[in-house]
Amino acid sequence: MEACRSLCARGRGLEARHFGFGVLRDVARTRWRGLTAEERMEMASLAHGMLLEVSAGDAAEAYAVKSKAATLVAETVRQEGASLWTRLVPDLVSMTTGDEAQRAEMGVNVIRYVAEDVAVYNEDMIGGKMRELLGGLSSTVGTILPAIYALMEKHYTKATAATDREVAKRHAAAVNAALGAAAVYSEWAPLAPIMRSGLIEACGMLLASDEFRCAACDALRHVVARRANVAQGVDEQDDQDIIKGLTLAANAMSTAAERVISHPNQADLVSDPEEVMFIKRLGETMTSMAGYHLSTITDESTRNVFLERLMGLSRFPSLEVLDVVIGAWPVMLRAMGAELPKTFVRGPPSQGVNNPYNAQKLEPNGILPMGAPEVLLEISRVWLNAGAGIASGFDTNGIPGNKAEDWADEFESVVELRETWVQLRAKWMDITKLCTALCPSSAANQASQNTLMVISWTQPGGPLANSSDETKCAALEGATSFLEAIMVALPTEGPSFMGFASTLEALLGQLVAIDFKAPLSNAQVSKLLETFGKFARARPEVALTIMSRLFTILNELPADVQSGAPPVRQRDIVASGRTGQAARQKVCAAILIVCSAAPTALNPHLEAFASQIETMKSSGRLSGAERGSLAEALLAVAGPSGAQRVREVLEWLLSSVRNRWVPGGALSPEVEHLLAISTMAAGEAAGGTQGLSSAHWELFHDVQLTERCLRRSLGDAETAKVPTGLMKPVDPPPPISECPAVDHMEWAVSLVSCLARRIHSYWTPQGSAAMHSCQLGAALGMSPEEKAAYLIHGPARTQVLNEEEPGTSTTASASRDWMRCLRDCSYSVFALFSIHAPAAFYPNQALASACGGSMLADLPYMELRHVRQVVHAAVRPIMGRCPAAHRAMWQTALVNPLCAALHDRLAKEWANTRVVNATKAQERGDEDDETDGVEVNDLISERILRDITRDHCAMLAIVAAPEGTFGRKTKGSGLTGVMGDMSNTLLGTSYAGGKHILDWIAHGDANAIRAGIATGAAALTWEDAESTGHAVNFVRGLCAAAGSANAPQALRDSVGSDVFQATLVALTQSSNAAHQADILGLIRDIIIWLTPKTQSVVQILMSLPGMTQQALDSCVRELGAMRSEKKAANFVKDFLINASGGGEELRALVEARSQTNKSGVAIQIPKTAPRNPVKQSTSPDNHGFSAEAASNAIGL
Repeated sequence: MEACRSLCARGRGLEARHFGFGVLRDVARTRWRGLTAEERMEMASLAHGMLLEVSAGDAAEAYAVKSKAATLVAETVRQEGASLWTRLVPDLVSMTTGDEAQRAEMGVNVIRYVAEDVAVYNEDMIGGKMRELLGGLSSTVGTILPAIYALMEKHYTKATAATDREVAKRHAAAVNAALGAAAVYSEWAPLAPIMRSGLIEACGMLLASDEFRCAACDALRHVVARRANVAQGVDEQDDQDIIKGLTLAANAMSTAAERVISHPNQADLVSDPEEVMFIKRLGETMTSMAGYHLSTITDESTRNVFLERLMGLSRFPSLEVLDVVIGAWPVMLRAMGAELPKTFVRGPPSQGVNNPYNAQKLEPNGILPMGAPEVLLEISRVWLNAGAGIASGFDTNGIPGNKAEDWADEFESVVELRETWVQLRAKWMDITKLCTALCPSSAANQASQNTLMVISWTQPGGPLANSSDETKCAALEGATSFLEAIMVALPTEGPSFMGFASTLEALLGQLVAIDFKAPLSNAQVSKLLETFGKFARARPEVALTIMSRLFTILNELPADVQSGAPPVRQRDIVASGRTGQAARQKVCAAILIVCSAAPTALNPHLEAFASQIETMKSSGRLSGAERGSLAEALLAVAGPSGAQRVREVLEWLLSSVRNRWVPGGALSPEVEHLLAISTMAAGEAAGGTQGLSSAHWELFHDVQLTERCLRRSLGDAETAKVPTGLMKPVDPPPPISECPAVDHMEWAVSLVSCLARRIHSYWTPQGSAAMHSCQLGAALGMSPEEKAAYLIHGPARTQVLNEEEPGTSTTASASRDWMRCLRDCSYSVFALFSIHAPAAFYPNQALASACGGSMLADLPYMELRHVRQVVHAAVRPIMGRCPAAHRAMWQTALVNPLCAALHDRLAKEWANTRVVNATKAQERGDEDDETDGVEVNDLISERILRDITRDHCAMLAIVAAPEGTFGRKTKGSGLTGVMGDMSNTLLGTSYAGGKHILDWIAHGDANAIRAGIATGAAALTWEDAESTGHAVNFVRGLCAAAGSANAPQALRDSVGSDVFQATLVALTQSSNAAHQADILGLIRDIIIWLTPKTQSVVQILMSLPGMTQQALDSCVRELGAMRSEKKAANFVKDFLINASGGGEELRALVEARSQTNKSGVAIQIPKTAPRNPVKQSTSPDNHGFSAEAASNAIGL
């Protein structure tokens, strides 16, 4: 210590002093427990003396030295405890209240660092020590806070009065240090002392100082971010002090915001990064105040002024500022009663202690003053017009009020600006919807006025009269966003509807009469008309007007591409300058949306629409994508009329497809001809475009049309909506008479089965060799867009999007897209029949064979990305809805082949991935983290591997729990089963899917069953949290099945050995921290149910280093008597920690312990990086992992 003290002497160099302080701090942190009481006091005295030594004198010390000296004292306090802190407080207060700036700065820094280490960055502090230190800090709050205020007041005065620049800097540093300490104490100290200390007034005053405003704003932000909105005092006086303090804070922020709003030149503020940074912090602070504490302020004028200033900041022309303030409005609008159908349900205002409006001092509907929603609508209108054209990437030059060019300077690229604006636009549209729910008549009037105003810009005499079609379209985009949000939220009945219906009718009349004679502008008009779909439901007479105008626009737009042309994405169309085709796709989409919104109103005109579509089709004026959209529109209109009407429309739409490719029920030879490799290689030689013949593209569009029609084939029936989330069996299925898709099942399955089989064959050795010999080898790889889909935004994604494999011809590229889309459509057709015609689909043995034989054809040669697609798009949906009576048949057709083929491949790929990742981590070292082509391919391969593993494990979970439940009894009934048997319960083997597992084993192939079990067990150790979650569900079923009375002994032995070992290994994977409770439950089940039935369980447990026979017998006995799942999991956890010699290897427990939040829930949450990274230790005492500490920290 003396040597380090010598190094830290004032005459030494900066590096030596920095090193000396660092060594002393490390000694205090790591060796404190090894010191005697006298040595500890000596160390503390040394640290205190060095603090006084550094702070003394007139010479200015470097910040690094001052910070190190203060940190050393804070570390000694942290190690010794509250007793040392209590003794130090008088000296620290004396330092802060003195006239010497440097001494005051160092004293308040110690105050800050001690509080920061104990109350904020305390991940490695547990139990009584943290409570003791917090108690010591809390007991001195009444002394510390006034001292911080006194320092601010004194040294701010001296800083502003000083004429010497260096003296002013010292006093300013002291003020900044005090603001930092105030911010730390504001995070945890009781609110009442903070409000009484004067810190709120001081920080509010410093908001006017350019030098201190950001730090002062941070201190206020920590105060108002305290979520509890009720007064935290113990008496009425505390309650009044808190309200008074929050009122002062609101007034201070309002005053600061007024200075920003009233600035004569807003552009100067936007161009100054420091100004923008402060305005962002101010906006964030005001947003927190509005969200958590505004209802606490009882002074209505203060609230109204605050909200007025917040609205002013919402107008500030910077996207960075808007991003932080826009979140304040939805919560207040909803508190006023704004509710949107099927999107938000408002609960009682007093529900929940963290409810932002639970102060019980003000009714929620009085938060915003009268007229506020109308003002917010106006602000939203201005913003949406200001960002018009950014999302579409159109030219915005000359649009009144548009800020696209100004905002471009705030971002590094146009793509970044577009992504930011799209998110903010969505938020403004949500706010617009909520405001519309509160004032529908005003919203309708503003929508009409804004739309007509923007249209007037494009008319003769307007500022955009001579602008390009693209610019006019950009201007109309802003009006469309505003109108769309309002039309979605407007009611379609009641007195309010009658008040604004005439306004909307007048606006619709203006829109129908507009004809720009230009593709993009007319397409945008169709988007405006599209927003009236909901209105047409209430006013059926306008539905025909809208549709007639949309069909007129579609007929007038030039058809750039004929029906046999390949599909083109919207962005590619615009980039290539084919604006007519892009416009036509928008119009078709608008027709579909209007038909879906008002089918009843349009149903009488169905034949007329079909006639128009047939005329356009026969004249070659419909592309494949347009034809599909219009077909869906017809089915949407036919839906409300019942199954017979849908059946007629479906026959009219698909008869031409059937007659072309499956005439008379037999597959046309033309299909096999088009699928031949030599035919594909011929490209455009037979007459075609974009790399393939017209016949190839016609087949493509016909298959797509079939898929789109089947998707709409149930009309308005509830089962037409493909369920999301957990899938459940369709049992009993709807009658065949209610399923129009049945009429087309035979020929459609015949067609897609052929497509899937032949396309799969291209990846076999023979098929691959033939493809390469015909110069189509590149078609077997992934396109740049496919690769990019597996990557997040960044350099790697940009790189793959801009790179095509060398030597890829137009025909190879077209063949790749053609095969991929046909294959994916084939999978979807099978899945759609299981949804839309289950009564005919599931009982059909021939159909099950055809489905498995085509979708899983050449399965050993399929790439994992293809296997993942078939499992995700078809196998999981089909098995998830399969009725119990037909489950064995479909498991034989789909599940068992996948289990048999995938286990070895997945195990090998996971082993390779671990080796690759370990090698890259070892080789990277300190090199630049640049991504090359090899690493990009590794990233894509790993993403594909994770996706297929997740889907495969989800499929196994469906086997264990096909009904979507694990048969657990009602809450509070306790665990099921007792020692060695489950038959004592009413559920028996139904618990956890045991019955379903036994049925699967009884009817399945033995090799496939073994492979499936091996995959489920191995997935627990493959370091993928989502896969583990699915695998846990499957393994739970295995455990229940093995514990049943009639389980095969081979199953018991397998679960008791391989599966049991996997569950233990799973606890060593930190990625399984989120699932540790479930894994502990599995271990409990295995011990209880299988210990008497297989020796492998006992053998594995006895192999643990800390296990004894006595401990094992005691564990089994106590677990068998427990009925509480929580207690059982805690018991198993402590048992394994002790048995493994301390538990250091149980990484999942360690990870969950370190990630536990203060409420005790073992979930993974982001952690704030501490000021001292060395404090991120895995063990609080650096002496290993203790069972007691784990029991206290793990939230089970």
